[in-house]
Amino acid sequence: MKTLALVVPCYNEEKTIPIFYETVEKIKPSIPARVEYYFVDDGSRDGTLGILLDTSFLLYCFSSIFLAG
Repeated sequence: MKTLALVVPCYNEEKTIPIFYETVEKIKPSIPARVEYYFVDDGSRDGTLGILLDTSFLLYCFSSIFLAG
């Protein structure tokens, strides 16, 4: 099976990450590939870091990269 890797840059995206994830999950059944998420946090100052850390532990297809801000 093919893999679709979504690399998502994040900066203060605390409110939009859940919306983005839910939207992709809704259309995922129509994508003929395994979907992987790679969120790159570029030093966010809101709750982005917490959301990414919490979700990374729950989902195997979800990875986070944290850059110094």
